[in-house]
Amino acid sequence: MLPELLCLADTGYQGLVKLHPCSCLPTKKPRQGTLEKFERHHNRSFSRLRIVFEHVNRRLTFFRLLG
Repeated sequence: MLPELLCLADTGYQGLVKLHPCSCLPTKKPRQGTLEKFERHHNRSFSRLRIVFEHVNRRLTFFRLLG
């Protein structure tokens, strides 16, 4: 990956932040705690942006355009 590209990933790729400086991950809720209002807003806007790419990946896979 090019270092200047923005990478949107889910919480399964937490180590990606160390490898790729322009990666964006949702904020995880701490144990026995809650997220702040701006963190919830960030997670919600992040998921709205990321779901578009997930739908495109699904359609490419479903119609076997990448296979």
